[in-house]
Amino acid sequence: MEPAKERRKHQRQTVLLPLRVTEEEAGGKLLFQGNTVNVGAGGVYFRTLNWQDLPVGMPVHVTIDIPPEMFQLLPFGGLRGVGKVIRVERPTAPDGGAGSDETSSEHGGVAVRMMSRLRFDPDLHLPRFDRDRRKPN
Repeated sequence: MEPAKERRKHQRQTVLLPLRVTEEEAGGKLLFQGNTVNVGAGGVYFRTLNWQDLPVGMPVHVTIDIPPEMFQLLPFGGLRGVGKVIRVERPTAPDGGAGSDETSSEHGGVAVRMMSRLRFDPDLHLPRFDRDRRKPN
């Protein structure tokens, strides 16, 4: 059997970063808050207990925050973009098959394809530093 052909246009990196997924608009209803599994310029993959709330075809807004320990290495506070849910993987049943329970307490996987590449956002910042703190004399 031949290995599956890679269809992604952009390379993915396995990286754990804070992630927020909201309805299509940045200020929309929060659908998921957690961490990425992998990220690329063209998409993101994450696992969630609420996988059934993110149906295939749903437009979403993705925000990835850069943790404070990485901030000094990068000229931006995070990544943003609008995408569409392209795959929802049901949790795996203990016997190795796909789970069939819609109310499963297991994490399902969600893949989002970006409608345009994820963009660096210099205005996106987690609370990091007290900039008003005065240096001692």
